[in-house]
Amino acid sequence: MTEEIVKHSLKETSLDELKEQADEVGYLTPREFAKLIGVLPQQVYAWIRKGVLSAEQCKCGRSIIQVPRALKTLEARARTRGEVLDTRPDG
Repeated sequence: MTEEIVKHSLKETSLDELKEQADEVGYLTPREFAKLIGVLPQQVYAWIRKGVLSAEQCKCGRSIIQVPRALKTLEARARTRGEVLDTRPDG
C-alpha cells in the first residue's frame, strides 16, 4: 500500500495551529514565527541577523526560534523602545 504524503503549506496553516505548535513544541521556524506575530518573515530574519532574536539549528538543518524566549525579548524591547536614557555624567 502506498502512503500518500500531504504537504501542508504555511499559507494554509492557521494561527491557531501555529499557537498550538508553539505551545506543544516550543519552537517555530522564522517564517512561522513571523506569521504568528503578524510581521513579515524578512523582519524576523533581520532581528536574527542583528542579534535581537536568537535562532538555533534543528537536526534537519532548519533555523528554529524558541517561541517563549523570543516573545519575552520582543515584549521587553517594545516596553523600552523610545525611552530616552540620560547618559550625561552627574555634574
